[in-house]
Amino acid sequence: MPDEDIDLSDIPPVTDFSGWRRALFFRPKPGEGPIQPTTLHLDAVTMARFRRHTAEGQIVDAAMEAVLRQHAAAE
Repeated sequence: MPDEDIDLSDIPPVTDFSGWRRALFFRPKPGEGPIQPTTLHLDAVTMARFRRHTAEGQIVDAAMEAVLRQHAAAE
C-alpha cells in the first residue's frame, strides 16, 4: 500500500516532548569523546599502507585513529 493511501487521521499529534531524551543508547568507550568529523588529505602511498595493514572487518578510519592515539599517548 502506498504511503499516501494510509489513513493517519485517528493518530493524535505529538506536542509534548518534555519526557524525551536524546542519544539514550550512545556511550563513548572509555577515553573516547564524541566523534569530530574532519577531512584529512593523505597521499596514495599512505592510504595504500593503511588499507593493506588494516585487519579484516576493521575500518581504515579506526586503524588510523588507533595509530594517532598511540602516537599521542607516547608524547
